[in-house]
Amino acid sequence: MKNVEDYMQWRTSEGKSFEDIFNREMNILGWTYRDVLYSFLGIYVLGIYVYYEEDINKKKTRLEFKDGSQLWNFEKIYKLYDKYEELNNLQEIKSFLSVYGSIGNIIPMWPGGNVHKGSCNYYDLTEIYFNNFKNWRDYLVLEYPNACLEEIVDRSEKYNMKEFMDKLDKEFYKKYLKDITQVIKNREEEIKKQLHN
Repeated sequence: MKNVEDYMQWRTSEGKSFEDIFNREMNILGWTYRDVLYSFLGIYVLGIYVYYEEDINKKKTRLEFKDGSQLWNFEKIYKLYDKYEELNNLQEIKSFLSVYGSIGNIIPMWPGGNVHKGSCNYYDLTEIYFNNFKNWRDYLVLEYPNACLEEIVDRSEKYNMKEFMDKLDKEFYKKYLKDITQVIKNREEEIKKQLHN
């Protein structure tokens, strides 16, 4: 994917999920349950808040549109995304999307963990989720030593949702996008090495 338009077209098509696309590789690695490391929707919603704050209500760490409707809603975002031109043209979001569909953006997960992670109001940000569920994080590290989770574990010690939201501005958001893009690239390289050994 090269841009937000590509993502929206993929998401609204009948295409396979990335977890399904890499099913063979996941089976080789022994990852029965899996999830994306970073959800584009979560990342994009945070970008809407940063770049279009006048459209958003913030209640502690919860974001919603001024009309009270939930911001974390793909159908609503899909109807509005072309209005977010500054965000859509951000080089950092394009760089993130260029690695979004890679094997480096998939992690093993415990049964039901992907649904729980998406429903915890952490915008599906794995390191923040892991900060709050360290026992599960530590289980994944022990159970899946081939998952290249070290960088994510380190990052999970840095962030909780409140601190993250308090820091969130344009510069922090762009740096965060650069950082997670690099995390995905690093994991992709390591996972591919394991698959070719």
